Amino acid sequence: MDIFLISENQVSQHSDIPDAVPLKGFLWIDATHEEVAADPEAWRNAITQATGTQIYDPHMTDALNPNHPSYFDSTQDYGMVVFRKLMLNGSGNGNCNVSDTAVQSASTKGDAPTADATDTDAGKRRIPAALSKLATQPVTFLIMDHALITVHERYSRTIDAARTRLLDHCNKPEKSPHPARLPTSPEDLLLRLINAMVDQYLDLR
Repeated sequence: MDIFLISENQVSQHSDIPDAVPLKGFLWIDATHEEVAADPEAWRNAITQATGTQIYDPHMTDALNPNHPSYFDSTQDYGMVVFRKLMLNGSGNGNCNVSDTAVQSASTKGDAPTADATDTDAGKRRIPAALSKLATQPVTFLIMDHALITVHERYSRTIDAARTRLLDHCNKPEKSPHPARLPTSPEDLLLRLINAMVDQYLDLR
């Protein structure tokens, strides 16, 4: 689990969830399904202690469901977004979980269906073979006033890239000539992460 405290010009990483969210800045608490499933109640209690917000039982179940569809829900205390991102292989090199041969065959002129190609029986547009082999996995976002909580499978290129950028910022001198623009709020960080996940679909297209 990774915990970052992000303020206007600073980022600090913590090994444990803090007792309370500071007045300035916000927390990003990132955990894998395995970490949460190991002791869901202890994890939820730690989030409650840090943020003052208790995650509802149905949302805990949703966050640990590997088959959950993309979804949005809100309560008076927080919002929840489940987004199914493209599944990447465990090597972390960013390749989709689909064979190169299938992608190439779907992109060639001879095999790819035209825009108006339809199924003569159902009257529906045919799906290229490569697309039928794509796999996705859910990422759960819990958006609170001063915290963003993310729960996902172990390998996530988008999460890893965002975490690396924050760690780079931690290691840079305070007066770096080209400081990266840090997220200004949990909503800002949420938008950046989801935009990057959507871009993976656009790259595939």
